[in-house]
Amino acid sequence: MHVDPFLIEPQRAHDRAAVRALLARAGLPVDDVDTSPVDFLVMREAGQVVGVVGLQNAGGAGLLRSLAVLPALHGQGRGGALVAAVERLAEQRGIDDLYLLTDSVPGFFALHDYLRVSRASVPPAIQGTTQFA
Repeated sequence: MHVDPFLIEPQRAHDRAAVRALLARAGLPVDDVDTSPVDFLVMREAGQVVGVVGLQNAGGAGLLRSLAVLPALHGQGRGGALVAAVERLAEQRGIDDLYLLTDSVPGFFALHDYLRVSRASVPPAIQGTTQFA
């Protein structure tokens, strides 16, 4: 049996403000957080949200988005744990292909076996998301 060292669970309604604040602190978009069909997973420590990642289903492909961890906790495996958790969620939902849009941490995602692809090769449903625009 595999046990994750971090508590990661679906966002609860009362987590919205903490998620928005964490994303804003990381310089990530928050304008569509409440209006896009994104399933957020949060990482908790001592009852507080210390990390977040989102999964947006776009026509059967998935958009991995809004990955953020409190800066003081970087380098401790939390980002990787959140990526693994969102990948499991995508698999449970029948999503085989995950895409992400990043300019800030491509090396991190390369370490997690994500490949760089041209924007033109991304499925139209991903291209139609607010994040892609």
